[in-house]
Amino acid sequence: MRYRPEIDGLRAFAVVPVVLYHAGVSIFGGGFAGVDVFFVISGYLITTIIWTEMDAGTFTLSRFYERRARRILPALFLVLVAILPFAWFVYLPSQMEFFSKSLVATIFFCSNVLFWQDAGNYFGTPTELNPLIHTWSLAIEEQYYLFFPMMLLLMQPFRRRWAYIVFAVVFVVSLGMAQGLVTAHQTAVFYLLPTRFWELLIGSFCAGVLLHTSAPPGGRTAAEILSGLGLVLIVASMVLFSKETPFPSFYTLVPTIGAALVVVFARSGTLAYSVLTQRLFVGVGLISYSLYLWHQPLFALARYQAHLRQPDWLIWILCLVSILLAYLSRRFVELPFRNRRQIRLGGLAAYGSVAAVVLISFGTIGMLTQGDLGRYTLAELDVLAKNAARGAYVWERKNALDHVPFASKAKTKVLVVGDSFSADLINAVYESGLKNDASITSISVTARCILFFSEQMAARIDKNKGDAECKKGYWFGNPQTQAILDQADVVLISGKWSSEDVDALPEDYDDLERVMGDKIYIVGTKAFDASISVLANIPEEDRNTYTQSPTADARKINQRLAGLFGRNFVDIIGLMCPGDKCAAFTPDRELISHDTYHLTQAGARYLGNLLRRQAPFSRFMTNS
Repeated sequence: MRYRPEIDGLRAFAVVPVVLYHAGVSIFGGGFAGVDVFFVISGYLITTIIWTEMDAGTFTLSRFYERRARRILPALFLVLVAILPFAWFVYLPSQMEFFSKSLVATIFFCSNVLFWQDAGNYFGTPTELNPLIHTWSLAIEEQYYLFFPMMLLLMQPFRRRWAYIVFAVVFVVSLGMAQGLVTAHQTAVFYLLPTRFWELLIGSFCAGVLLHTSAPPGGRTAAEILSGLGLVLIVASMVLFSKETPFPSFYTLVPTIGAALVVVFARSGTLAYSVLTQRLFVGVGLISYSLYLWHQPLFALARYQAHLRQPDWLIWILCLVSILLAYLSRRFVELPFRNRRQIRLGGLAAYGSVAAVVLISFGTIGMLTQGDLGRYTLAELDVLAKNAARGAYVWERKNALDHVPFASKAKTKVLVVGDSFSADLINAVYESGLKNDASITSISVTARCILFFSEQMAARIDKNKGDAECKKGYWFGNPQTQAILDQADVVLISGKWSSEDVDALPEDYDDLERVMGDKIYIVGTKAFDASISVLANIPEEDRNTYTQSPTADARKINQRLAGLFGRNFVDIIGLMCPGDKCAAFTPDRELISHDTYHLTQAGARYLGNLLRRQAPFSRFMTNS
């Protein structure tokens, strides 16, 4: 297969927006589409290599997988090993436990499945803080490498046109699944191969076109226009799309078709070819794989250490460091291992085996010790605890109160509706003795699903193709739920509100108020801009004076809610953070939040005491 420098230039157009997207550069809100461009390139190259060798009678699976191993494993293992000491010193037990799982999943190229499963975990790892989140795309490609050559071998005895028919059928099914499931199962659609396979097949179609024609189809004018259009589509998707854009879906056709047009039509003499073959773009394209590997671990570890408060200049420095490491990685690791004369198969096997044993051993021990790895003293573990244990505390009381009938003789009947933030609220009421003669029951529902409380709201979301899981649960329409709502004297609606939730609330609140009157209170969100790893090491004598701040997003959301609901709004941040300074420890020097969102037992008691002065608690839940 002849070398095409414009393909390396196209790689640059793919990797740079991905890096800048992860860096938080707002203009590249759709920079994640660079991964889709990579998928098209991979599909094109792999199909071209396999079919060319099949036609020449030289294709073997062993040689194919050896080339893939030489291309992918050395640089990947280098990056993974390099991360270990930083993870050791930076991560808390719960984060180290998940990192250990990610490490093992990455080695076995199934990290996409792990991240899909973790995305449904309320206490899951935020993507910005996950140093291996980007390996989901490597897992997709490796799974494709395992499946696709077999598929072509099975079709080898038949005419090539049957392969295109099979490609077309699989393409339609895969794209149809992506489009049809992206709303109801967005994380599965994003992370899993069946809904990504069509993107790789676009590259296969490109390979078929170029292998069976002596030159790209169309004349010079067509090549000029279509290759230029391809670049425009790629750039447009990365600038105009955002994280709210359903992906993958029909929207993903924009960057993938753009990549296909470039692959097929960007030939010598076209403007697109001239742009893509510029020395800078080709150079970045050549280091694109290593750059893709290095940038996310650097960003994530820096953000974790600073708890998302890293200055912009640091991210730009890390971009430059990523480029430097990518250059060194390509020169001293990638190129030597790709050269069969320089490093023979035995050397590759030895390197891969040692690295895999080290990484799998580290990951396994990390999982078995729940991320402790013997790194902490008992005193430190007492401060840190494990998020799993703290998470169990958050939910235990709320789960026990789920749909429990009110006590008939209760002075006040209080219904608490919401997610884990409402569980914090219940814990605060109980831990501080606020409950008194009140009878409390609970309905568990995620923040976005709280909005499904009226027929009007359900109809509106139906019209807008809203969340299928919320419609499936439809908490408000449940007869058992309705009976509890009718009996309640006070309804507290609490959640980890997002800006989108707040935008929807005004109209929805009117619906709910018509049904339940003036007994509804919207409880604000909370999030602290601090690092638990830092808090764990604050000397005990300094804990009473150490403060943290609410996050900017949480503060803005609560300000908006206060303006919307006035006296029927409970401002948690206002109570816990007077003057935007929040205590990190109680007066007894105990940690208030174990993950900067949810409350420890001591933190719940601390909040409960603050709530005594706040309606509705001062009016309905105490004897004062």
